[in-house]
Amino acid sequence: MQVPLVIGWSDYQEILPIFGCEEEALNFLRHADFGGAWRVGEAGARELVSWLYRTNAGVSWIVLDPPADQDILRGMLKLVSVEREVFVRSIIGSLEADPR
Repeated sequence: MQVPLVIGWSDYQEILPIFGCEEEALNFLRHADFGGAWRVGEAGARELVSWLYRTNAGVSWIVLDPPADQDILRGMLKLVSVEREVFVRSIIGSLEADPR
């Protein structure tokens, strides 16, 4: 897994954007100004949970399909996000239910 884009949200919180499709992720990168050479990549559930557990990235929130406009994102954060631990527990639960 490549290093994911983690967005500094405040002095004590960072968010990890996750997208349901490549087109949404590309649109986010095109319209957000993060600089650098960020690329869209795919990660499976196990890989994502592993990264969240083994890193000390300080990720507090997982943001699902966030809008690229940071002002809109601020207003919508609670609507499009889930706390890291809740997200990880839900993925682990679904992996245990379907161990493929």
